[in-house]
Amino acid sequence: MSPSDKIAVIGHNGWAARTILRSLVGSRFEHPVRVLARDTSSITSLPAEIELIRYSWDDEASITEALQGVDILL
Repeated sequence: MSPSDKIAVIGHNGWAARTILRSLVGSRFEHPVRVLARDTSSITSLPAEIELIRYSWDDEASITEALQGVDILL
């Protein structure tokens, strides 16, 4: 990974993604970390410095839009 890569994390409430997200936030990356969250997911535990994009598995366009500009999806 390079500091200019746009990183997105899906499944932010899971035990692995939560740990990965914490380690990425505040790191040396040029872009804020993007979190893809389902419309029904709780986002109360997310840090303020992330970029939040809502999506729905039933709406392909919302997923495509959420991944625009993303280099790495975790």
